[in-house]
Amino acid sequence: MTNLAPPISRDGFIYHGALYVDAGNLNRHPRASLDELTALLRPEKSSAPAAKDQVGHWYVAQLKHYGLPTTKDKNAAKIRLLNALNSGDLKVPADVKKIESAMKKEYDAENRKAKAAAKAAEGAGSTKASAPKKENDAENRKAKAAAKATEAGGSKIASAPKKATGSKRKHDETPVTGASTSMPSADLCRPIAIAVGTKGQRQTAKKTTGSAAPLAIESKTSAKKTTGNAAPLAIAPKTPAKSKSIAQLREEERNEKNAKRDGIKKVRKLHADSKGDRHDDDYDPWHQHDIDSDTISDTEWSNKRKQSGVYTVTVSGNGSDWQSVRYDGSPNELIFCKDGDRMWGSYKFDVYEGMILMDPGPKREIQGLLFQWRGRSQIRPGIWEDTTGRGEMLFEEANVVKGTFFNLKNWRYEFSAKRKTGLAGTSRRGGKSYETEWTALGQANDWSGPAPIQIPAGEKPPRLGGWARRGRGGSIQSGPRSVASRAPKRVKDEHPESMDIDYDASSDPNLLAQISGRYSVDCRDISSTWPWNTDNMELDLCVDGDRLWGSFSWGPFDGVIQMYPGPTKFCPTTSLSFGWRVRENTTGDLRFGRGCTGNMTFYGGGRVSGELFGLHGQSVAFEAEKMDGSHSAGWRSFEQEWNGFVEETYGDYNRNRGWR
Repeated sequence: MTNLAPPISRDGFIYHGALYVDAGNLNRHPRASLDELTALLRPEKSSAPAAKDQVGHWYVAQLKHYGLPTTKDKNAAKIRLLNALNSGDLKVPADVKKIESAMKKEYDAENRKAKAAAKAAEGAGSTKASAPKKENDAENRKAKAAAKATEAGGSKIASAPKKATGSKRKHDETPVTGASTSMPSADLCRPIAIAVGTKGQRQTAKKTTGSAAPLAIESKTSAKKTTGNAAPLAIAPKTPAKSKSIAQLREEERNEKNAKRDGIKKVRKLHADSKGDRHDDDYDPWHQHDIDSDTISDTEWSNKRKQSGVYTVTVSGNGSDWQSVRYDGSPNELIFCKDGDRMWGSYKFDVYEGMILMDPGPKREIQGLLFQWRGRSQIRPGIWEDTTGRGEMLFEEANVVKGTFFNLKNWRYEFSAKRKTGLAGTSRRGGKSYETEWTALGQANDWSGPAPIQIPAGEKPPRLGGWARRGRGGSIQSGPRSVASRAPKRVKDEHPESMDIDYDASSDPNLLAQISGRYSVDCRDISSTWPWNTDNMELDLCVDGDRLWGSFSWGPFDGVIQMYPGPTKFCPTTSLSFGWRVRENTTGDLRFGRGCTGNMTFYGGGRVSGELFGLHGQSVAFEAEKMDGSHSAGWRSFEQEWNGFVEETYGDYNRNRGWR
């Protein structure tokens, strides 16, 4: 069906022959089928070939199509669609179907009106076009009548026969011989006029009088009646379209070859001199370019920024106990990829591997910067643990980089690396690939923001940014001490801070042992809503070094709590933040990740109070008192339950990626 009517917009939906969702910036997407979503989110469950991952606003549009809570975050949207797909609840809601039906009915009516108007306009145009044809027919009839009258009057009109062999001579005409060819008779020299009919038929016109006019042929559309002496009937040939020159065609061909597929901008070439160590003052070699690794040629990759590429690593200083090769025999390597103002990278050292992010990245050839790293370490053969931390790095001249990883193994490890030459020094992994993996790993472990540095007792904090100052960069401030490698997202500013300066002191083991145990809970927000299922609400807490674990079962919610760093003393004026993960028993839904936070205050004497933000309504407040003689289960059972949420949600996806 041809769509002539303009699109109809209503409540974020667009209808133009099909229902679309406007995800912002005119990014409109139709509803994907369950098979399409399965191929993208659960490829191992789909018989269709592996599909290319869609852009973020495509997943955002699908949330609205299927009536799920909307978000602007691509990974959060994918998780919500995946959860609904796994639970079998991914269906188009009735209100969306109702809107679609109403918009379709309205659009079809407008489309019929538009088609009728177009048909009427087309009919009016054809009527006007037929008028010249009728006028030409009248002229043809007059020309035929004039020709017959001329023949009846005995006029001699010389006309070329259709076939030379089939012509007949009249008996009174003088035969044309070779001698008389140069001197034709007067009748043959008399000028004539020939009119061409609209159908290409040649017709003789009246014999002209007066001065002789040159022989002329009139075109199909310009045959008009003349008055007085017969005016010459001139041909009006069609003017051909202006042809393009060879230079223009070649220019268009060059433009097509240089244009990036899918609208990706062409990488601007570096304006460097023969040595490649100086740039023009008005040229910024770190100008942002969107690069698709599938469309970049070898020549363009050879002109990429100097810091990007593959580096061979050598370790010095405190890192001398590292092996020269990895556990599997492959070399220790660093890879960097400039992505706009940021620098992405990956590292492979011994039994450690992961990703690096510098935001902002280097903007000059000699600059030191602070970076974050996320990855995994092999605890023992086949067993890996996700870790995160910080470091600093200096890009020197001659393709050399050196730096320090903090808390990668113990405290600090220094390294230096040199970029490989030739094709071995190039890497085609793009920034989008790094960003997707970085975000997924952070969400799987509830990492948010930069990971501060864990400083051992007796060690001085590093002068973070010292290299940056020597390299003409700005000073980088150091982060707080005693930082979580699996830190849940901190609560917003309107809630109390998680730790004050007193909590940097060493904790008292005897005091902390008083916290572990089982608590009786009073939570009116839960008991007033589910009075039949809240008679014996309890909270289990377990101190594990500088980490606090907990679990609860309140009404329809079964959950687990992780607080890192945990309490170091009792303080009724300070609230410590934690993350929570919950299963709703009535629906089976799992809730964890961004926004699943809370805080807790430890008063001493077996009394605690706290809030869980977003569990039920805006927040759920509770008070708890420790039961006499109670003991908590070991911390490992809490950790297994905590990790089980991610395992159950992502399933084979995480295992195929190799992170778990």
